[in-house]
Formats: sequence, structure tokens, C-alpha cells
Amino acid sequence: MRFAVYPLIPIKLTTMCVALALAAACSAPPTQSREGRGTSVPPSDSSSSEGKGTSEPAEDIARAVRDLESDLESVRHEAVRALGKVAPRSQEAVSALARTALEDDDEYVRSNAVRALRGVRSNPEEVVSTLAKVLSEDGSTFVRMDAAMALGRFGDQATGAVPELIAALRDGHQEVRLEAAHTLGNIGPGAGQAVPALILACESDLWLPGREAGQALERICTADHIDAIAALLKAERGFIRWRAGRILEGIGGPAVPALVRALDGGPVESRWQAADTLGRIGPAAKQAVPALQAMSQAATEASLRRVATEALDRITAQPDNGECPAADRPTNEGDIQEGNSGEIQGQT
Repeated sequence: MRFAVYPLIPIKLTTMCVALALAAACSAPPTQSREGRGTSVPPSDSSSSEGKGTSEPAEDIARAVRDLESDLESVRHEAVRALGKVAPRSQEAVSALARTALEDDDEYVRSNAVRALRGVRSNPEEVVSTLAKVLSEDGSTFVRMDAAMALGRFGDQATGAVPELIAALRDGHQEVRLEAAHTLGNIGPGAGQAVPALILACESDLWLPGREAGQALERICTADHIDAIAALLKAERGFIRWRAGRILEGIGGPAVPALVRALDGGPVESRWQAADTLGRIGPAAKQAVPALQAMSQAATEASLRRVATEALDRITAQPDNGECPAADRPTNEGDIQEGNSGEIQGQT
């Protein structure tokens, strides 16, 4: 019996010693960082940081840049996060994030680097160039999406990325196409070369990307694009015709000749949209009065006669300030009621 009991004594003593040692280790404050960690814990000796409070920013940046070379993804994540905080004030941080966005092996690290760059305004050319390259070359869908979204934050400063954004309108994933169209709209008239691609996207890309392309056209198009937009008045989908009308309405007087031509022949829906748009342009469309009078009297379809009469009332009854009453304007896409066939009610 004693033979069975005695061996338990050293085992129990050993277990207690191990437990006490672990408790002591856990309760003791760390004195230095572990090698390879993205953040460091300052020494407990307060004299080492006397007069500073925290480490110098340059030292923090240098440490974070070194951590970007770590084999541990978690360390690189922390380094990107730290550099993102100082990137608006540090060119060194911007360059390090740009390299990471282009070269890191992990898509999540690249994505975080892209997101960190979107807040940088001190050197927009370098950042826009980097994001455009990511958009065109990265193999990850969500990294490309993040790059397109980040470019949208730069507005007209992202004009240099327009070719890559146009290519992204043909991306195999609708999330990327959606963000590319939105960003082109944010760039505005400076993205004029994207109009043909956006028209194609508006006509062929169903649901959200196509609608976003239409909204982008509304923000980009100028008088230089009147003929291209007027051609959309003959589109099969009612929503595209309505969008074309909105764009031409925004252009105003210079679009009137093209709209008058659209009154003469063509599908009923196209002629209806042209007449309605002329009415919304208002007094600036006075040169369309003869053509509208002819339509109001001679058109076979009652809907055309009615819309021509309404357009004449708007053109002749309002002050000559080129504006229509806000109540007469559709304020957003939800103001257009579509039937099951996708046609705007009242046009067919």
C-alpha cells in the first residue's frame, strides 16, 4: 500500500509548483514586446520614456514598415492598421501601403491596405495610380471592389483612373461593375470618355449596375454627348428612355434640336419621352413649339396629343428662367412607376 501512495506525493508537489509558476507569470507585467508582434509594450521602467510619453512617430512608422515583412498575417494586418492612421501625414506610410496593396500575398491584407489609402489626400496622384493598378490587376473580387470604391473618394482627382474604371465596367462580378460605375459618376464630366461604355452598361447590365451606369451618365454628360444620349430615347426599356430624358433635361437648351428631331417619327414611346422632356426643359425649349403644336393636333395616338399639349403649357406658361417647378420634376428613380413589362406607365 505504501508503494502505491508514495509516488503520488512528488506528483502532487510538482503540479502545485507548476500552477504557482504559471500564476506568477500571468500576474507579472510584461517588460518587452514579443519578437514579430505588430505592437510593442513599453518597459516598466518609466525613466526610459521620460520626457516623451510615447515613442516618436518616426519610430512607430519604421516599426510598422518592418512588420509588413512579417510571415504572420496578423502582424501585417496590425502594421497596415497602424500605417493607415498616419498615412494622411506620412509619405513613407503611403508608399508602404501602396506596396502592400500591390504585392502582399494575402487578399485581406491587400484589401485593408487599399482601404487605408482611401483617406490620403496629400499625394493623390500616387494613390490613384496604385488603386487603378489594383483594380485592373488584382485577382480578388473584393479587393478590386474595394479599389473601385476607394477611387470614388477622390472625385475628379481620380481622372487618371478612368481607363481602368471603363475596363472594370466589363468585370465578371457585378459588385465591381457597380462600384466602377458609381466612381465614374463621382469623377463627373472629367470621365467623359466613359460615356459610350456607360451607355452600353446601361442598356445591357440589368438591375443595379445598369441603373448605376445611368446615374453616372446623368452626372457626366455635357452638350458634347447630346446625340449619344438622344439615341437612348429609342431604347426598348422604359427606364432607359426616362433616364435619357433626365440627362437631356439637365443639359437644357442645347438639347432641344435633338429632342425636336425625336418628335418626328420613330416609336411612340420615344416620341412621348422627347415631348415630355421638352416640357420639363420649359421656356428654354421655345423653338420646339411648332413641332409640339403639330403633334398635339395631328398625332394618331391620344397619349402623344396629350403629352404634347402638356409640354406646350409648360413651355409657354412659365417665366423664362429655364426652370420647371420642383413639383413637376421626378426627384428620384422611385418617382417613376413601372409596369410589369418594364415600360413607364402612360407611355404605351
